[in-house]
Amino acid sequence: MRLNPHRKLLLIAAIPTLVILVGLSFADAAISAQAPQHLYGAIAMSVSRWWNGFGNAYDSQAGADQGALNSCSNNGITGCQVVARVVDGCLASADDGEMYVISDRTDSLPLARASAMAKCRRGGLANRCKLGPSFCTGDDTARFYGTWTTRVQINGQSFTLLTQHDAQGYHNVLVTPTGNVPFGAGTFSAAFGHYQTSAPSPNDTGTYRFTDSATAVCTNAAGITAVWKKQH
Repeated sequence: MRLNPHRKLLLIAAIPTLVILVGLSFADAAISAQAPQHLYGAIAMSVSRWWNGFGNAYDSQAGADQGALNSCSNNGITGCQVVARVVDGCLASADDGEMYVISDRTDSLPLARASAMAKCRRGGLANRCKLGPSFCTGDDTARFYGTWTTRVQINGQSFTLLTQHDAQGYHNVLVTPTGNVPFGAGTFSAAFGHYQTSAPSPNDTGTYRFTDSATAVCTNAAGITAVWKKQH
């Protein structure tokens, strides 16, 4: 089967970019994709193993807490606990090998890192202080790195739409029985519930929210919604 991506479909540009025109629908498209009013983050750590992790830009504090705990407990680490939370802001951590500190809430990552390092140097071994996890709840570009998929219906047939994100941007393909069909590539950024891509309108902007660490609910500028699943 030969597919022409320019005939009936809007160009697919990135995870949140939605393809819809004639004969195309998305699984779970009824899910609301309104951008959350607030974005939550958390840092978790295991004191016994000196291990930490973070959850960033969730639409609930409970989701951020669980994301941080999951990140901390990777590789079999036990005893992880949430040690800091933030709403619509930035956090950073630092340690000197004996003491672990969390920055004040700030509105930028450089300020958060400076706060964490200042606290560490005041209270510990200044020359041994180093930064740990740091993030702003609004900056999600790196969180989209990896491979994501959704299911689409085209002319009555179901296909997997796959996108690969990395520091260079995105690359999309439609998975068909006869092979993968390229469906666009370009730049991508995401922050505070809104994304931007280099794709043509209406796929150049939209909103997103994470319902868990492997599910992104996204809507393009035309108001069309898709649910994307991260592949592990």
